[in-house]
Amino acid sequence: MYKKIETVIKTELLDYPSSLGRSYDARNYLHGCCICEYLKEQYNEPQNIYYILTKTANEKMYNDICLQSTHCGPIIKKFLEGEYKAKYDGGIGNDDIQVEIIDNEYVVFEGKHRICIAKRFGIEAIPVVLSYDDFL
Repeated sequence: MYKKIETVIKTELLDYPSSLGRSYDARNYLHGCCICEYLKEQYNEPQNIYYILTKTANEKMYNDICLQSTHCGPIIKKFLEGEYKAKYDGGIGNDDIQVEIIDNEYVVFEGKHRICIAKRFGIEAIPVVLSYDDFL
């Protein structure tokens, strides 16, 4: 039976996204990642988003770019100020981070930018809607 629960997951258990939006190529501006946008001129061939995000994860310059982003900046501030709330937790809009357990691993289906933000800025745990198959 397929189940959904609202829970909190440690961000260390989630990986940086390998895609944003529908793109795996860091050069595609449509996914909204300001770091990929900043770096895209450096690459002549496709670059994996996961590679870019993990390569720049601990560099202040890139985190500052995220903070200044109109896409991620407001979400970062909510996380850092402890004001981020998923829709199920009283937030507004489609703020639920949707995660599934597939082959004993967490896979993020919605909220990839928010996962990246949480990992980058040291947010220890985040609220998610977790979906899984309960075969027992």
